[in-house]
Formats: sequence, structure tokens, C-alpha cells
Amino acid sequence: MYKKFFVALTFVLIAFIGIRFTICNAAMPYSEMYLGSLTVGSPFEEMRRIYGEPVYDEGHAEDNYGCHYGNSVNIGYNSYTKKLQSIRVTGNNGWKTPSGLAVGDNISKALDLYGDPDYKQSGNFKTAYCYFHKGYSSYQKKEVKDFGFVILFNKDSGKILELGLWGGNSMASFEETYQYSLKRLVE
Repeated sequence: MYKKFFVALTFVLIAFIGIRFTICNAAMPYSEMYLGSLTVGSPFEEMRRIYGEPVYDEGHAEDNYGCHYGNSVNIGYNSYTKKLQSIRVTGNNGWKTPSGLAVGDNISKALDLYGDPDYKQSGNFKTAYCYFHKGYSSYQKKEVKDFGFVILFNKDSGKILELGLWGGNSMASFEETYQYSLKRLVE
């Protein structure tokens, strides 16, 4: 009798572990939604402490400002909250995800690491994949897709051209703007 119980228990545990593994790999985990050591919502001062003083971009809209490091790292931040709103990396310059995904890698590496994206947008020569992060919006009083991890790659070669973290703001979620933004990105 104990033998049948343990055999049944073993099958249940294996099934549970398999289901949990599938669920966990269904979307890119939050712990991977970093470039360098920064993500949407990281403090501006943390970025300066780690990478030094950036070059500030001219022009801004309301409280949204931009800065960059060299020609291949662009960062958007809110001057009121002092938090990062976007990070865009367009060169193989050492900025990568915690698992090592970087510009110049093949898109197959991203799919091996993170599974299928939540959203895809294709143009003539480029395709964008997006993995969503879900968070609670105190303004909207509900769970929203508050930012996304975007991978832009060449359709023919499969080489990654750009990695980005794009955030929404307190009034509008990322979900409300991503389709339009990704369409423009692949054109």
C-alpha cells in the first residue's frame, strides 16, 4: 500500500514541477528586465553612481528628460520622481540582461532564455518582440502592463539591433502606447 502511495505521490510531484516550470517560463521574469544593472523605476542617482555623469539631451516634454552614455545608450527619466522611464541600448557595449543577452546576439538566444514574447510586431526588415511587466497602478486602481522589455532584430539575419526597457507613466500604462510605438520602431 505504501508503495502505491509513494508512486502516486511521485507522479503528482513530477506533474506539479512540470506545470510550475512551464508557467515560470511562459514570460520573461522581472529579474531579467534589466539592462546593465538598471530597470524602469531605478533611481536616477543610482545610474549616476554606477555609470558616472551622463551627457544630457536638450529639449524635454514636461518632467521627462533624456540623457545618454556614448552613441549607444539612451535613457529617459522623470525629473520630478527622479526615476528612469526608459533605457535603450543600440550597440554591443557591455550593457546586457542578467543572463547575458546583448545587442549583436541572435534572436534565438532570447527565445531560449525567455520563451515566446507577449507581443510581436514586424516590418519589412525588422521585427520587435515585447515582454510585458505587470504592476499595480495606484492611479488606475488595477493591475496594468506598466513597462515592457523590447527586442528589435533584423528579420533576415536574426541579429539583435536594439534592446530596450520602455515604461508608461502615472497616468497611462505602457500597454496603451506599445502597439503604436513598436509599429514605428520596425518601419
